[in-house]
Amino acid sequence: MADNRTTDEQHVADQRVREARSGLNAYLDATADLRPVMMEDEKFVVGGKHQWREEDITKLKGQQRPIQTYNITKSIVDFVCGYQGERETDPIALPRGSEDAQLGLIMSALLKFCFDRSSSLGKHELRKLFRGGTVSGQRFFEMGPSYDFTDDIMNGDLVFNTLPLNSVAHELGARRYDLNDAAWLTKLMWMDPAKAKEMWPRSANVLTMARARSRDWIEHESETTGTPSHLTDYVDEEHNRIRILQRWYHKRHKVTLAINKQTGEIKRFETGQAAQEFQRHVAEVAGTQAAQFYQLEEADSQSALVNQVTGRAHTFVTPDGAMQQLDMLRKEAGRAALEMFRFVQRPTTQLHVAHFTGWELLDDGPGYGDWRYPIIPFTLFQDSEELDSIQGLVRPVKDPQRELNWHYATILDGLVRGPKSSLWLPQTFQGDLAKLQSQVSRHGFIGQFAGQQPPVQLGPAAISREELEMLQFCIEIMMRIANVNAEMLGQTTQKTVSGRAIGARQQGGLVALGTVFSNWQETLRLIFEMAVRFIQKMYPPEKMMQIIGQRQKVAQSLGMYGSVVIPDEVIVQKLAQIPNIDYDMVVSFQDASPSARQAAFVQLQQMRGVGIPVPLQILVDASDVPHKEEIQATLAAVGPMPPDPNAAKAASASQGQTAPDGVNTSQ
Repeated sequence: MADNRTTDEQHVADQRVREARSGLNAYLDATADLRPVMMEDEKFVVGGKHQWREEDITKLKGQQRPIQTYNITKSIVDFVCGYQGERETDPIALPRGSEDAQLGLIMSALLKFCFDRSSSLGKHELRKLFRGGTVSGQRFFEMGPSYDFTDDIMNGDLVFNTLPLNSVAHELGARRYDLNDAAWLTKLMWMDPAKAKEMWPRSANVLTMARARSRDWIEHESETTGTPSHLTDYVDEEHNRIRILQRWYHKRHKVTLAINKQTGEIKRFETGQAAQEFQRHVAEVAGTQAAQFYQLEEADSQSALVNQVTGRAHTFVTPDGAMQQLDMLRKEAGRAALEMFRFVQRPTTQLHVAHFTGWELLDDGPGYGDWRYPIIPFTLFQDSEELDSIQGLVRPVKDPQRELNWHYATILDGLVRGPKSSLWLPQTFQGDLAKLQSQVSRHGFIGQFAGQQPPVQLGPAAISREELEMLQFCIEIMMRIANVNAEMLGQTTQKTVSGRAIGARQQGGLVALGTVFSNWQETLRLIFEMAVRFIQKMYPPEKMMQIIGQRQKVAQSLGMYGSVVIPDEVIVQKLAQIPNIDYDMVVSFQDASPSARQAAFVQLQQMRGVGIPVPLQILVDASDVPHKEEIQATLAAVGPMPPDPNAAKAASASQGQTAPDGVNTSQ
């Protein structure tokens, strides 16, 4: 029991513990078969003994045969992950309404800043997430504010983390891809005791007792609940780490919406009291503005309210009458201002978060002010509603990979342990047989024989053609299952295959990988949308201005904002609007191979040649030349140089062209 907790608070805490315990155990029971298989998938791609079953290893050791692997699985995973990293582009944020498009450019720049910072490890964690999901079938990505891994301790920064395998559980009834329809979502983690006591000072006694229960308070194997096998003893005993259960859950409540009838702007209030305070503020501001046009004047035995704009005066017998009239004007102005709004109540959900250790509640309260879970899944394949159908690229190729390893080990066994050559000796042989056995397999061996009949020599056994065919067959089967072909891997060596045929096979393989990248594209969109929400809540206009300062100058030099230079004060005012704008995220992929980049560069040249105003800075950026920044800076400073016809002809000739770019000389 936590320190200083009342009876009612303890009753609520006990209820939270029962809910968390039953929900987590239900999920762990339902995934009892899936979790060990996912762990096996991660080890399988490493290769070595992990690609052999225990009974097969025992059999090979008993026969003193080599335990070898020919790890095609890893090459498949490496290709898919490398292909994803090469084709991925930066996200683009688009304002949902008719707001200034400049705000979309600003938000895109802020997103790029968040994921490019070395302290956030954003790009690294995204690649780690994709590889983990590709191997095991499902991994989870977490983001949130931090004041630890940042130089800005005033506002903090976003940090990203790919969570360990099997460290996330959720309500079994969830059906949405993003799991936001789940009633709860749980994360298992480990924490230093000193930091835990700093975060939950009221629960110091619970954290002290947690050491004795850190190993067994979750009723399942620790290796399949988010703990790598090499950390099981390390975190529990030697360094006394404490296991924490973080539980996010939705709580139903009503919100009040204030809708401006003229502009359509909507303000949201989480409580009725906040809505009443807003109404009171609107009425007071409108009343004050209406009253400031009137001045109370007294003369002889009368008082008058004089309108400072029209000059009209209302006379009253006493000053109290004038003040009552002024109060009435304030109230009428306030009512008129409130008439501009329509107030609506809507039922919705609010995100709450609770933390537990040793099945004791540490804290419980509202989350960060959003209904979305800050933990986002990436699921590669799930072909049915059953959780056991979740799988990556590794699981379907396990059987052919194991069969491949058997044949590979058999071939090596025959080559290494088999006889290099053999001799049939007559029974009357009187020489040193042991010496002959030690020397006969050496290269360049020269010996003598006694008698008239030489010994019969047999050559070494050749590699079994059947074994080689099975090797090739297993590799082909693995490629077909994973939808990866030799052309995609750049392994086509047949001289008779045309480049067009190779390209067609590559494109066919990419179509087969479409499901993988469609799920990844949806995950990226969810991640970037969540990052936008955090940026809107965390970053003040001053920090946004600091981040986009250099990009703002580049955009102005390109003329993207027009010919008028926007003052910093105006930009800060625009930045203040960002928290109130809804953005749509655009996440796309493009071919980033050298030939594709060259084709894009040539197309931009052709567009410029037919009169389309393509800025030279964009043309430089699309090229693969070094020192782009210096070239763009020179363009901005001195402008483009006049074209040199001789240099253009030389460049065209080096590319096999006899005419300027964009000119067709064929008849």
